[in-house]
Amino acid sequence: MMEKQQMTRGTETAGGAGLRHCEIRNGELVRYFGDATELAVPDYVTTIAADAFRGCRRLTDLALGRNVTSIHAGAFRDCVRLRRVAMPSGLREIGDYAFRGCRSLSAVLLPRSVYSVGVGAFQDCAALKKVCLSAELQHLGGFAFAGCEALEEVALPETLTAIHRSTFFRCHSLRRVTVPEGIQTVGSYAFAQCGALEELPLAQTVTYIGRGALSECRALRSFRIPQRVRYLGNHLFSCCEALEEVQLPDTVTAFGDYAFCDCKSLARLQLPAALTRIGQGCFLHCAALQELSLPAGVTAIGKGAFAYCTGLRSVTLSEGLTALEAETFRACLSLKEIRLPDGIRWMGERAFERCIALESVHVPRNLERLGDSAFAECALVSVSLPSTLCSIGERAFADCYWLDTVLLPNRRAWIGVGAFAGCTALEVLVVPDGLLFPGRKRERWRVPARAQMIYHSELEISLLFAELASSDTPEDRKIELRQEIRQRLRQLRRRSAAPHPAPDGPPQVPDAADASPDAANASPDAAEDSREAPGAAEEGTAKAAPAPQELPQAESRGAERRQED
Repeated sequence: MMEKQQMTRGTETAGGAGLRHCEIRNGELVRYFGDATELAVPDYVTTIAADAFRGCRRLTDLALGRNVTSIHAGAFRDCVRLRRVAMPSGLREIGDYAFRGCRSLSAVLLPRSVYSVGVGAFQDCAALKKVCLSAELQHLGGFAFAGCEALEEVALPETLTAIHRSTFFRCHSLRRVTVPEGIQTVGSYAFAQCGALEELPLAQTVTYIGRGALSECRALRSFRIPQRVRYLGNHLFSCCEALEEVQLPDTVTAFGDYAFCDCKSLARLQLPAALTRIGQGCFLHCAALQELSLPAGVTAIGKGAFAYCTGLRSVTLSEGLTALEAETFRACLSLKEIRLPDGIRWMGERAFERCIALESVHVPRNLERLGDSAFAECALVSVSLPSTLCSIGERAFADCYWLDTVLLPNRRAWIGVGAFAGCTALEVLVVPDGLLFPGRKRERWRVPARAQMIYHSELEISLLFAELASSDTPEDRKIELRQEIRQRLRQLRRRSAAPHPAPDGPPQVPDAADASPDAANASPDAAEDSREAPGAAEEGTAKAAPAPQELPQAESRGAERRQED
């Protein structure tokens, strides 16, 4: 038969069998030392001290005396077999972690008199299914019901003004929460990992929703942000895989980092007009998102904001952007074209890497820096880079298998190793005038052997290349431009290969004034490159235009070298 034990007044002494199970001082039950399964706390006890019953692993049923008004921190913590607790009508407060770890507790009925429930008061009560909160409750601490995996439904009283941090964190079975009108703030991770929660209507009185408040709510399908909210916290909807619709008020000005990360069902989103900032990884792995138009006020987009949005087809960027962070559109597999605002001055590494459908891009006119692997593994056909560009990163256009034409800026710019590695279709690379050591540059940039490097000054069709690379050029016009470019290139090759007639009169050495301005100060290696110039057209290296008074001996030597090559 289950033992039932009634406590008696006094303090534990060496003798006296009735006093040896507890210590009571001035109405406060300080510590219980027994191993009973059922307990009834006497009426003269007014307070349960901190850790009074902590770790009583045999205790299953508890009845508190009618004069108990306060349960202090950790009073019944880790009473793993405690199933039922009868609380008196005069109870006022429950301290921090008071019933934490009571894994067998199945129901909690708080009397109307309770006004405060402390931090983690019922945390990790895994069997807790039913909770009835006091109508006079004014404070519900953070983590109060965190880890209550069996909890299915909660109605919050109208007297509450805040839902604190992680209050219902990891309540996997929680399906319905009634939130009253008086709630003003929802703390960080308040409902995180509530996997069964399908909806959460919030009152318009809410002004703040904290970091990750609804993260990993995998059943949540729709949500409406209250009108007074100005900022969406980091990880707010992270891993809400079923989320299809989010209604945003026009008052929202910023999205935090990873706010919509892994929302794989989110197909469309109307962004608020007041939006100015999109955080890092904000829409990472939003595979169903197809189109997005950024408001004019957006001036900052974080790293990887739209990375791995594999269904994204259309993006309209705001003109106020001045930079594109690393991996912003990485692996957007369905993106075919994009127009980058002219105000963008630098583009981070891997910004468009693995955008395998990207055929056309309008490069900003004021672009100064292009990061490593910025357009690697894209479907670009032609690229015209602006004259403001100072730096092209390593492997910037690597493995762009369809890329056949590239127009580099006619200025000295740093170009990283392997910038054109794997561009097997590359035919023409227009390089700046005065480029030194073109053979070495070809090797450094990994330019294919079949590609022809041509100086700007030699190419009369630079404007045709620019028009071809423009995103505004119609497809019919692009076809005409490619045909005209190929025809002129064939003519240029024939002119380069044709022998020059011997000049009348004695041979003349070209005037030094007609030479390249860099030739006077060139090193012996530069002189060697210049001697190799007659065969450059066949080798694909950049070739300077032959001087009209070139010596016949030089022509014969050039012809012999071409035969040797």
